[in-house]
Amino acid sequence: MAIAFTKYVDISSFVAAGNVVQTRDYISRIFTTNALIPTNSFSEFTTLSSVGDYFGTSSEEYARAKFYFEFVSKTFFSPRKISFASYVNANVAPKIFGSRFSTTLAQFQAITNGSLRLTLGGVSNNLTGIDLSVVASLADVATLLQDAINAETGTQWTAATVVYDASRGAFNLVGGDAVVADVIVASVGTGTDLKNVIGWGDQAIFSNGSLAMTVTDTLQASAEASNNFGAFLFMPYGILDLDQITEAATWNASYVPNVSFMYLVPVLRDDASDYAAALGGYAGTVLREYSSTSGFVEMLPGAIQA
Repeated sequence: MAIAFTKYVDISSFVAAGNVVQTRDYISRIFTTNALIPTNSFSEFTTLSSVGDYFGTSSEEYARAKFYFEFVSKTFFSPRKISFASYVNANVAPKIFGSRFSTTLAQFQAITNGSLRLTLGGVSNNLTGIDLSVVASLADVATLLQDAINAETGTQWTAATVVYDASRGAFNLVGGDAVVADVIVASVGTGTDLKNVIGWGDQAIFSNGSLAMTVTDTLQASAEASNNFGAFLFMPYGILDLDQITEAATWNASYVPNVSFMYLVPVLRDDASDYAAALGGYAGTVLREYSSTSGFVEMLPGAIQA
């Protein structure tokens, strides 16, 4: 049986009213463009293994969490929680990252009248009569699912794609239009219900379509949803230019109450003087020099604080 991600990670939406938690943990929040974090949301992890289960052990998220969790203070304390948040720096389509399923190829081949209800951007369609008896592989199952979706009307549907991700053992959907659009899967009530059979039930990751968000809007929405962090940074290296870094520093310095967070900024030695000149006047901004061999040293102040 697949294990729900909620067993080891809390995923919360930016649009929630008020704070998600009542007291603050002075942990680090890392803003990432990784699509596995649903748009306008954040996820909190309490172990390195849970980060690896979620993102994969070859991901930068895992490498950063490893650096963070393995820090040990002089009083023998280590960080106990880390947060990853969505940074939508370009328009994205609605997506489903399916959960790992137990259905075998033979069981798929026994389905001649599969069905599910899919909603993309407020438009719902009942996909029925999906005949999987002819499939010869899990990739064929993905193709027939995609064919059923593409048969509907509108770019969100006709340009949608479904693939079988062998590394995750899951079916993934990408909508056909990168606009604000919710994505929901439900049961039709007739035929063979495919929702859980293909891993698009409650254990899947659903990420709504979204337009690109500015750095300021990203930070403000995240802090309003939950200020349960003491330091933040953006990944991967180079995702923000100096103007955007200055924008983040400006937001941080003006956030009330004052100096609520440390903004952790990695800087190459050749850029240090320019960064110092641009950011020296912003309270709460911490510059840390890094190189290709230094690891994620900019995270160290956040690990110490946590």
